[in-house]
This record gives sequence, C-alpha cells and structure tokens, in this order.
Amino acid sequence: ALIDPMADIVRPIVSIVAVGAVSIVMLIIALRVIGKALPFDVHHEIEEDHNTAAAIVMASVVIGVALVIAAVARA
Repeated sequence: ALIDPMADIVRPIVSIVAVGAVSIVMLIIALRVIGKALPFDVHHEIEEDHNTAAAIVMASVVIGVALVIAAVARA
C-alpha cells in the first residue's frame, strides 16, 4: 500500500487551516456584534478606565463563543 500524500497529508492540513480560519473570522464577527450591542465602549472601559469587570465580561464572552465555535467545528 503506497502512501498517497494528497489524501494522507495535504487534505487534513488544508481542512485544519480552513476550519481554523473560519473559526477566527466567526469569533471576530461575534466580538464586534457584542461590542456594538453593549451600551458602553468596551475598548474605552478596559484600556483607558482600567475597568476589570468589563475585561472579565469580555473574556467570558470570548471563551463562551470559542466553545460554541469549537463544538460546531468538531461536529
């Protein structure tokens, strides 16, 4: 049985890169939508006002969205 480099090596790598790229784009879109939905400017609150609570909320949003994307990507 000869090794077919296209089927055994290249296709899985292309699939992983494609799913990773789509996942990153989905995460960025989700973060922008959430940023627009909030009644305050997230960047201003975290960077300039040093609002730790806002940073924790955004971190939890990132983790939650990433878990959903990972579950969808795995299926």
